[in-house]
Amino acid sequence: RTPVVSNAPASDVTPTTATLNGYLNSTGLAAVTSVKVYWGTNDGQNVVGNWSYSQAISVPPGAGSLSLAVNGLLTNTLYYYRFYAVNGYGEGWATPTQPLLTW
Repeated sequence: RTPVVSNAPASDVTPTTATLNGYLNSTGLAAVTSVKVYWGTNDGQNVVGNWSYSQAISVPPGAGSLSLAVNGLLTNTLYYYRFYAVNGYGEGWATPTQPLLTW
């Protein structure tokens, strides 16, 4: 089984920064080897190459919260983000994509 991840609303949103939040719901049937978050001004869906930015984050030992503080965002701009995890059985994308509006 592949890992299961979900998105959660962003926190600490300012005109140029935000914390992107998600959750590793299940590691699946194998240890998770990689967790990333993808974001940008276009919704890249579940296609890695369609996202403007990505960042690997620490892999939790099991199910648990995920977060990444990002900066350099544009003011008053709509962004999208999605968490992604990989184990020995494959990949899991959080769905649906989470919107984030800076102010």
